[in-house]
Amino acid sequence: MDIVVYTKLWYGKNIIIVKRSLGDNYYFTGYVECDFPYLFLEEIFPCGITFDDPLTDLGINEHYVGFDTMWDSNKIHRYTKQKCIDILKKAAKRLNEYEN
Repeated sequence: MDIVVYTKLWYGKNIIIVKRSLGDNYYFTGYVECDFPYLFLEEIFPCGITFDDPLTDLGINEHYVGFDTMWDSNKIHRYTKQKCIDILKKAAKRLNEYEN
């Protein structure tokens, strides 16, 4: 079962973290509201941009870019909810600086 575990406005951008099921395990996906997938986000997200669309599975029609933490199963639990929040806050700050 997928559960939204965090949503907050940072630097004028909504960020969302979802805890997603993976068999008996789980992983996090993180998203930041963004009209265009700026390439500098590739450097901020731990595995680059793995999502670039509206979050329709969550009932959200605004455009988001995001990453997931299951890209390396050996490091899947290295990315805690707090670590994902920190990554997304950094992304939101950079987007705000770039757009303003």
